[in-house]
Amino acid sequence: MGYLEKALITKPTNPEYLISYGEAAYNSSEYSLAEENTSMALDLTPNDPKANLIKGRIRLYFEDTQSACIYLQKAINSGNKEALNLYETNCRK
Repeated sequence: MGYLEKALITKPTNPEYLISYGEAAYNSSEYSLAEENTSMALDLTPNDPKANLIKGRIRLYFEDTQSACIYLQKAINSGNKEALNLYETNCRK
């Protein structure tokens, strides 16, 4: 069991842990797990730019561009520059 998994066991509603775990899962191509953890983080902190970016990436992976653009826009509104690049590439058509 890794550090993030142990952290989530002790503090399962800590949005920072959920976001980190979601990002790690995304980077490991475990998209369903990434979505689950990122969704829980967004339930707790709906305007978190990193969580919205990850959720947008996940939605792009699942070819749900409409939802992806909504999450990417939320990340942009919070100042996330990476989200802006993804938005420009996938949402401005």
